[in-house]
Amino acid sequence: MHSNKIIALVFSFLIISFSGKAQDLIVTTAGDSIQCDIDKVTNSEITFSFVQDGKVMNTMVPLTQVVSYAYNYSGKTEYWEQSRVGSPLVGNLYSKNFRLSANAGWAYRFGKVPTNLDPGLQEYLKELKTGYFVTLDFAGYISQKSGIGGKFAHFGSKNSVPITLMLEDGSIVNSILSDDVSINIYALYWARRFILRNGKDAFYFNLGLGGITYNNVGFLLEPITLKGISIALVLDFDYDIALNDHISIGFHVGYNGGVLSSYKETVGGQTTTIDLPEDSYESLARIDLGGGIKINF
Repeated sequence: MHSNKIIALVFSFLIISFSGKAQDLIVTTAGDSIQCDIDKVTNSEITFSFVQDGKVMNTMVPLTQVVSYAYNYSGKTEYWEQSRVGSPLVGNLYSKNFRLSANAGWAYRFGKVPTNLDPGLQEYLKELKTGYFVTLDFAGYISQKSGIGGKFAHFGSKNSVPITLMLEDGSIVNSILSDDVSINIYALYWARRFILRNGKDAFYFNLGLGGITYNNVGFLLEPITLKGISIALVLDFDYDIALNDHISIGFHVGYNGGVLSSYKETVGGQTTTIDLPEDSYESLARIDLGGGIKINF
């Protein structure tokens, strides 16, 4: 399925990108250069981890023994994200442990429209795939670069069109065909951030799982409600530009995956569970493109 291919590509990309990332660098007063992964910087020490004899070792060094340290050291000085000991940490994102983010924008749902439908109905369903999204995220960083977070994401789309129907008794009636689709995601995710050399602008990557709810309030001769739940995959890519030490604006690209295999249909006060055949599962996967405001503290 289309969504399975995307999920496989996502995990492949993450494995390659994170396994091949540049290490951090600490330069001590003794002249030693330590290639490592800096976990946390405080006003008194730097805690870091490194690999020795195939094992991950964790330790610390007092700031009094550090000349400088660099994040994502590439071997070229111009690419250092360098911080000199004694320079204030206030204003640098690595000193911020929490991030609150709100995004909004345009969204598009994947999934095929059945080709055996009337062309007018096919066009109607295609228009329902485009809508808007709103997200609210909160993440806490347990190290300089990694953390965990929670997410709420909403997708909305609606459409309506006059329609003429022939009933079983041969009579012709006019009605309105309408759909008001609402898809909500509640998820937990692993958060990763890559802060640029100025210490304020940054790239963010989030990957997580959660639950997804589908709700469609429609009308065709009478009110019709469709409801379903499933498992959701969330993947976010953000780029933030700092306005000051705490507030940023930025761009957001998100992928949200999910598949509906059954749903509850309510018509005339009666609710029926509809189990879909595997080749007719309803794809809830979509892409989000937008931006928003972010607060770091």
